[in-house]
Amino acid sequence: STSKQLVADFVNGFVMVTVIGTMTFGIVLLYKYRCMKFLIGYMMFSSMTLLGFLGAVMFKVMIEKYQIPIDKLTFVFALYNFAFVGVAAIFYQLGIPPYITQGYLICSSVIVAWQLSHFDTISTWTLLIMLGLYDLCAVLTPCGPLRALVNLMSDEDAPEMPGLLYEAEIPEGLKRPVMGGRGAANNSNDEEESDADQSVQASVSADSYQQPSVSASESEDTEDAGVSNSDSGGDVEMSDRNNRNEEQQHSTHSEQLDGAHLGPAP
Repeated sequence: STSKQLVADFVNGFVMVTVIGTMTFGIVLLYKYRCMKFLIGYMMFSSMTLLGFLGAVMFKVMIEKYQIPIDKLTFVFALYNFAFVGVAAIFYQLGIPPYITQGYLICSSVIVAWQLSHFDTISTWTLLIMLGLYDLCAVLTPCGPLRALVNLMSDEDAPEMPGLLYEAEIPEGLKRPVMGGRGAANNSNDEEESDADQSVQASVSADSYQQPSVSASESEDTEDAGVSNSDSGGDVEMSDRNNRNEEQQHSTHSEQLDGAHLGPAP
């Protein structure tokens, strides 16, 4: 009956969402504790399996539907190259244009969505609704695994994890925004420390403040004024000495004249 089918579809959807959530929490824990070799190895194996085996099933259906003439050796060779180049483009990325990496990530999503489309209509809608609710909880809630993963990957010291998230090309001169987590806390602590250092420097500069020294031009003017004053003082002293000498000579001459008048007549 319809009720039994709904219950069965709900149970199947709940099991699938539980498995997806458990694996997502596992990925977050591995990334948080920097188990990068194990995590990257798991991601490479998953991508190889997805592109190689599940992609082969989808391509086989496409070949049979459109009746494309191809032999098994060519099909296996083309599929092997497709999977190998996909893993290299997603995880190696050196020398590979970004649009190829983004294209392989989109192909991976399409293959997964195509595999999930083999359910009946009720199962598909039940699974779609449950996955939508799970995504809302995983992204928007504080304890959501996807939110925690995005926050961890937004840290400045976060290791690169290719293939885990679809990232657009960031223009030159821009950085990834720090959304939260350890990076945001470190940034806030750094800002507080810088503010404290600035305040300490300001207080030290205020304590060690001294009167402004006289500039070179002002000191030179002062020296020139002192020299001119000393010169004028020397001129005055010389004029006083000359006046005294003249007075002494005048008094001596007058005494000689007086002595000449007072002496005996010849």
